[in-house]
Amino acid sequence: MVGGVAGGPGLAAGGDAPARPLTDGTHLDADDEAADTEIGTDSEASPGLPHAVQVVFVATVTVGVLAGAVGRAWYFFHTPTSSDSAIVGLMADAILHGHFNAFYWGQQYGGVEPYAVAAVFAIFGHSAATLSLTPALLSVGTALVTWRAALRLVRIPQLAVIAGVLVWVAPDAFLANSAREGGFRGVTMFCGMVCILCALRLLDGSRRFVDVIVLGLMAGLGWWSSPEVAYFLVPAGLVVLGAVFDGTLALRQWLTRLSALVAALVVGALPWLWANVQSGFSSLKLSSFPAGASSSLNAGYWGRFTVFVHTSLPIELNLRRLQTGVFLFGGAGSGTRHAQGVAATIVVCVVLAVAVVFCALRGGRWLAVVLGVVAFPFLIAAQPGTWFWTNGQYVVFLGPLLVLAVVPGLEEAFSRIPRQPRRHHRRDNQAWTVATLSGGLAAAMVLSLFALAGDNQTSVGQLASGWANPNVSTDRAISVLRAQGIHDAFADYWVAYKLDLLSDQMLSITPAKGDVDREPALARAVARSRQQAWLFVPPSQTTAEATQFFTTIPGPDDITESRFLATLRILHVRYRVVPAGIITAVVPARHITIDEVAAVPANA
Repeated sequence: MVGGVAGGPGLAAGGDAPARPLTDGTHLDADDEAADTEIGTDSEASPGLPHAVQVVFVATVTVGVLAGAVGRAWYFFHTPTSSDSAIVGLMADAILHGHFNAFYWGQQYGGVEPYAVAAVFAIFGHSAATLSLTPALLSVGTALVTWRAALRLVRIPQLAVIAGVLVWVAPDAFLANSAREGGFRGVTMFCGMVCILCALRLLDGSRRFVDVIVLGLMAGLGWWSSPEVAYFLVPAGLVVLGAVFDGTLALRQWLTRLSALVAALVVGALPWLWANVQSGFSSLKLSSFPAGASSSLNAGYWGRFTVFVHTSLPIELNLRRLQTGVFLFGGAGSGTRHAQGVAATIVVCVVLAVAVVFCALRGGRWLAVVLGVVAFPFLIAAQPGTWFWTNGQYVVFLGPLLVLAVVPGLEEAFSRIPRQPRRHHRRDNQAWTVATLSGGLAAAMVLSLFALAGDNQTSVGQLASGWANPNVSTDRAISVLRAQGIHDAFADYWVAYKLDLLSDQMLSITPAKGDVDREPALARAVARSRQQAWLFVPPSQTTAEATQFFTTIPGPDDITESRFLATLRILHVRYRVVPAGIITAVVPARHITIDEVAAVPANA
């Protein structure tokens, strides 16, 4: 048999230990207590830790929780809202007014999270801060679920806490991406981790339908959110298979539960199904995902696999910087820095690989988690857009999976270190393990701190400065535009939707024809308006524009203000110019189309 009830190695028992009830500090409900399951290899109750180790553990965990919160707060007060994030806020506003969309505007994927943002807006109000609050709350949920899942993978309950805090505080890529609204990855990760937790509960003997239904519902919601939930469904699916074949329930009982699981999955994925029936299942076509075919980095599947190994993985390990890909530590010379960075990456990867191997040696559920980690680079390379490593947005899913493999793996490795027989050998071994992993958590915190500083081109000492509204220059421009009676306008994509959101849609700004148009209804409304302004960023504001709008494009369709003014003079169209700080608005006396501007030579 596969399961541990029969006494053989399997997902439930793992390794060569006899099955027994949970003794890892987890409080099980009645159904779980009835199950004959096993975590670890010793039937004795977990001994207490020495006082000094307990102090180190509590202090490290406390600082880790605070560090993760402060890191996200730093991003809140130092990272301006982008138009990509603003789209989610605009969708949330539309949802609150009864206008529903299955996916992120203009895409065939990326759902669920705008509805979570809408709920946050309904409770806390509409603002750039509450927009960023949603992914932060989802990251809290992911860390808590990681802790609960790790409790079912380790013998020492303190290690599960360390696992949860590790996910909360590192790497900086996760801090950054969980402090700004990206549209769907926060929900995807949370749903995926809940699937793993529910699968482990089933393996540990839960007979309650609620676990099956939650697993199916989270799998469906995760799929609606993004196919990237597959990273988590691989280990979750393997664990469920182990539960099905471990013999604790008759096949007839499992058929009933699996039917409920599939039904819940369909319910969770219903908006995805509804949208895809109408679009010919566009979400299943690779062409629906960003590919960036013009990039030299996007050299097909193995090219993306190479990008993961060479750049994305070191970013996830806090060894390369998010924006530049430069190694975080190393000598003064670029060649020295690169060589030392490569050496550090190799050392870290070897340590992690050893931990993963020891996790796999435990067999059963631990092997399922390891297979999920091993499958990750091959799955991520199948996503056409993952050549784009900047911001680490595609690789953040690896963190929780890696933690669930590395922490139990290190626990297993330490348990196998030979020591002289002593009366309190097990107590000493657990103390050593907790102390060492607490030190690892502290190292991860420090590394995230230096990574945050390096990623944002500042020093650790300067992180305490500049805490303010990061959108202040945009807010000032909005105030000027409104005071000047400007309502409808054309702008570059990275300017337009941000102005829409931060003005609480008192302004209607849309990209010009030919640019990325996320909301055609808004574009039509602007086109029908009596008068439209054209918004530009003056050359003197290019540096501020790059910080505030994440672009250096001067105006709609890459048209400069000087060229637009020259066109108006050639066409004999009167206009007025409204300086608004970081933005200049040009208001023609009549409607001007992008085609009219394109018809005039650029050097005219």
